Amino acid sequence: GFQSAVVMTRPNGRTQ
Repeated sequence: GFQSAVVMTRPNGRTQ
């Protein structure tokens, strides 16, 4: 959900 969008804008997202 939220994190998914963040990953797209930031390759260094929390999910990764």
